[in-house]
Amino acid sequence: MVHADRGATKGSKPREESAPDPNFTGTSVFVNNLAWATTSEELQSAFAAHSPASATVAVRNDGRSRGWGTVQFGTTEDAAAAIELMKGADVGGRNIEVLIDKKA
Repeated sequence: MVHADRGATKGSKPREESAPDPNFTGTSVFVNNLAWATTSEELQSAFAAHSPASATVAVRNDGRSRGWGTVQFGTTEDAAAAIELMKGADVGGRNIEVLIDKKA
């Protein structure tokens, strides 16, 4: 069942911005919508023009891909440039989604 969002209710408090994570570096890029067969090596190769330090495709306990991964860069500028140039790029036959990884 789906319900329409009716906005804030009486007595609800506005959502506060959380404090920035002290471990956040801005150099990790989250890549979503990967083909199941995409390997970490293929992901790093797809970003090769942007000089990634490393790339990792997330896998389940049984070794199958989760369909997403992360790519690490040396600087925030390199990460931002890669995001702009790789948004919607075709990797393994799928158009990927790319954004800054807020958890790293």
